Amino acid sequence: MKAAGVLRRWAALGRSLGTSAPVVDWTPASDMIGAAERDAAASQQVLNRLLATSGVHKFPRLGDPLAFDFGAHRWLRGSREEAWSDWLEWILKRDGDGRRVLRLFGLKPALRGTRSCEIQREFSTENGRPDLVLRLGHATLVVEVKTASGVGDDQLGRYNAWLNTASASLGLILLAIDEPENLTTTGWRFCSWEAISMGLRTWAAEWLRHGRLIEAALTLAFCGAVEQNLLGFGTRLNAPRAARYLETWLGREEDEKKKS
Repeated sequence: MKAAGVLRRWAALGRSLGTSAPVVDWTPASDMIGAAERDAAASQQVLNRLLATSGVHKFPRLGDPLAFDFGAHRWLRGSREEAWSDWLEWILKRDGDGRRVLRLFGLKPALRGTRSCEIQREFSTENGRPDLVLRLGHATLVVEVKTASGVGDDQLGRYNAWLNTASASLGLILLAIDEPENLTTTGWRFCSWEAISMGLRTWAAEWLRHGRLIEAALTLAFCGAVEQNLLGFGTRLNAPRAARYLETWLGREEDEKKKS
């Protein structure tokens, strides 16, 4: 039977059923959307105040990265994971202090002797190509970067097996938006993009105070790309999450200032 005949036959069958679409009351859904929009509008006002505070006190001359639309940049919006790890590697090398790098990934800097940190991208091993291999003296740390694709037990298991052959292994870090569930492989730690972006904001603020304007600006651009394109803070309905995020970071900065 030709395609046109198939379509006519299905059309006739549909007419023979004689059913009508059920009437759906969309009032509850409309009420929920309206409530979410009102909450977003109120949170946007709070967020605007936080952005102004951050821009003036933390990033003078530059402004807070959440105030700029990084979602409009096609390379930042749709880039592959290699681009994110390349950029992250560049920022980490701008500091080069192994203890600060470990703290950024949520690890205790229990290093002795050297403070240097050498970084290799997609280091080739017999068990695969980890995204970032960090050499801190004789110690080795692996960071696997994920933005959109998933990670499996096999991949983490292979990297762990390679790390077990390295001297003074510092373990395997899985950097992702959310912590994956149902993985049986052990020996890895989760680090969120949210935690990394907050930590790099602090680095950028410090570099800006010391006159390292270009490094601070490029790091903040990376933070803005992470926050808007990976964490989803660039949309109006996500204003409540963005406000809580920025308020948390500013609170941490104030606590650290009091300690010092």
